[in-house]
Amino acid sequence: MTYKWNLEAAQRYSAHVANDLSDHFFENNSLITGPQLIQFTEIKPLNWLILKRLFFQWEEEIKRWKSPYFDYQQPDVIEAQKVFFNRASQHISIQKSDFRPLVHYAITELLALLIAPEEFFGLQGGSWALTPEWWEKNEKYLLVQSNLCQQLKAERYPLDETRWKNLIIGYAEPAHSEMFTDIWQKLEGWHPLPAELKSTPKIESKVPVVPSTGSFFDQLSAESHIPTVPAKPVAYVEKVPIVEVSPPSNQLLNLNDSQSTIPSVGDLHQKSKITSIMGSLSINQKFTFINRLFQGDAILFQDTVEDLENSTDFSMARDKLVKKYVPRFIWDVTAPEVEEFFDMVERRFK
Repeated sequence: MTYKWNLEAAQRYSAHVANDLSDHFFENNSLITGPQLIQFTEIKPLNWLILKRLFFQWEEEIKRWKSPYFDYQQPDVIEAQKVFFNRASQHISIQKSDFRPLVHYAITELLALLIAPEEFFGLQGGSWALTPEWWEKNEKYLLVQSNLCQQLKAERYPLDETRWKNLIIGYAEPAHSEMFTDIWQKLEGWHPLPAELKSTPKIESKVPVVPSTGSFFDQLSAESHIPTVPAKPVAYVEKVPIVEVSPPSNQLLNLNDSQSTIPSVGDLHQKSKITSIMGSLSINQKFTFINRLFQGDAILFQDTVEDLENSTDFSMARDKLVKKYVPRFIWDVTAPEVEEFFDMVERRFK
């Protein structure tokens, strides 16, 4: 069996499996803890991707510790915060409604790592800009494509496009590799993979490449227990939100562009009125908004857009954003993706 990447199908499949796995676990549990999470499924790399997602949620909570009245940047305060958050991380306790999006996101990432590693690594802050800091935080959670990870980590960034492609071709383990057989069997046991993720075999030659006091998360190691939750078929549900993504952009900026004062057709298009927010979003915009503004939950994203579309004018839509969604998702209104989302809403009611 060979495989091909299709984000829509991957998201749809991930939603089915995440719902089923969550339902199965929470039949007999009201919460899931850290030790239970490590053994959540029989697919160990998936469990660790869930932990990876949870780790970044944990980091976001730490970043939100700011105050207009107290200086949290004093060394003794920073040390006290570190102790507090490390201690809190030893008491992971997640309800079903908050856990399901973590599983959904992790399954999609697992599929991307297996089928299209260029998509997975290309969306982690840029195809050719995986910093040492990124590897320090992420490497322990990536239990598949280890050979590729070692080569990418050894590179000096940013990489040029040719080098990036050669590394992927030369070192990525193909999805149909025997080392992934057990993972595919378990995924198929939970729910049959959609046809959009399968393809007829084709022969490709590999291009040779010249190699150029801790928290719960700190204590994680690849030697953790083997998971025990049994596999269970998933009932197919047709209506699931779809998210799309395109390959990382390889377009280069024309040097003459920066010297021109005449707005391009593209510039004018970006400022023009739109008749539908969802219908006007690019593939990359949808992926960015879902993962950076809506915690990787396509359902929340779709519901929010529908709510904004039902506004009578921009004033009403803006009130919803400022009073309802900014506090709910704790957005930084100065972040580029938040400003871009506001701009799309404004263009809808321009």
